[in-house]
Amino acid sequence: MLAGPTPPTIEAIAGSDQPDARRLGLRIRNLGVDRFTVWARGEKGSVLDAVHDPSIRCVVIDLGSLPTREEQSLVAGAVLGDLWRRRHERSPVLIVIDEAHNVCPAEPADQLVAVAAGHAVRIAAEGRKFGLYLLISTQRPQKIPENVLSQADNLVLLRLNSLADSAFAEAAFSFVPPSLIDRSVTFRQGEGLIAGKISPHPALLRFDTRITEEGGADVAATWAAKVE
Repeated sequence: MLAGPTPPTIEAIAGSDQPDARRLGLRIRNLGVDRFTVWARGEKGSVLDAVHDPSIRCVVIDLGSLPTREEQSLVAGAVLGDLWRRRHERSPVLIVIDEAHNVCPAEPADQLVAVAAGHAVRIAAEGRKFGLYLLISTQRPQKIPENVLSQADNLVLLRLNSLADSAFAEAAFSFVPPSLIDRSVTFRQGEGLIAGKISPHPALLRFDTRITEEGGADVAATWAAKVE
C-alpha cells in the first residue's frame, strides 16, 4: 500500500513563499492551536472513527481530561458537527451531553463554543428525523439555549436551587404544570419529577438507592458480546 504525502508542518506553512499559506501558518501559531494536545500528530484514526465504528456500541468522550477550554470546545464541536453532517445516513445515535451548560451554553464565550452550541441547537430541533437523539444533563437550565430545552420531549427534574431556575423551567417546559415545577426547590435527595412521553401524566417520584456497585473499574470488555 502506498503511503500518502506527508502533511506540511506549521513551521513550513508559516515560512511558505505563498502569502495566504504564510498568513494561515502565522495565525495558527499565534493562536497556539498547533500546541493543542488533541491532534493525532501522525497517528492513524481519531475519535470520529470510533463514533462511527459499527462494532462499538458506546463511546465516552471525556472532555474534562483536556487541559484547556478551547480544546474541549473544539472536540465537542467536531463530534457534534460530524454527526450532523452525516445525518442522512440515518444511523440511530443517542447523544448524551453531561454538564451541558459547558458544552452548549446560551451565551457562548467565543467562536469555538458557539460552533458546538450551534450544532447542539440543530440536532435538538431536527435530529430526531435523522435518528439523532439528544439527552442533556445540567444543573443550570438557565445557561442552556432555550431552543435546546424547548425541543425536549421528556423531562426528568431533580432539585433546583433557585426560584429563577424554576421560573425558567416553567417557561421551557410548558407541558408541565407550573405548580409541580415550583415544588422542585423543595425536593430532597432522591426526589424528582418526570413528564413528557415517558410518563402518561407528569408525576412526582422518589429514586431508591442504587443497585450497582460503586467503583472506579472499567466495564468488562465482554459487556456488549452477543449471547449465543
